[in-house]
Parts: sequence; structure tokens; C-alpha cells
Amino acid sequence: MTTMQILRAESGDIHILADLLGEASHTLAPAQWLVLNPIHRAVVLPAYMRIHLEHAMTFGQVHITTDRSAVAVWLPHD
Repeated sequence: MTTMQILRAESGDIHILADLLGEASHTLAPAQWLVLNPIHRAVVLPAYMRIHLEHAMTFGQVHITTDRSAVAVWLPHD
């Protein structure tokens, strides 16, 4: 069994994490509805996710796996 470490993301991780989140949401119905053209969606979604990641890194927390294949974005709710 392989164990994966979870780390707190750093500002240098934002680009790869924005791409990861953009790719993960690319085929979701709301993303397809918001940006009809899949080529445009591939550009818009990572840029949109980058905004959320930057906000979470400032006001919340962002955790990643050591291989940068998974990300968790935590924002305060109060």
C-alpha cells in the first residue's frame, strides 16, 4: 500500500492546481452551460479556479497531495 502525504499548498502551486481544478470541472453540466465552447472552457475554467485558489490561500487553506494530483480548497464560512 502506498501512502500519500498531504501538504499545504504554496503560491508556486497555483498554476498547476488551477489547471487541475479546471480540468476536473470541464465536463460538469454547469461548466458546459456557462461556457458552451469547450475550447474556451479549457481557458476560462483554470483562470476562474485561479481566482478562488488565490482567495483561499489568503483567507482559507489549500491542501495538496505530494504529487499534485489532488487538491482541497477550504474557505471560512463565517
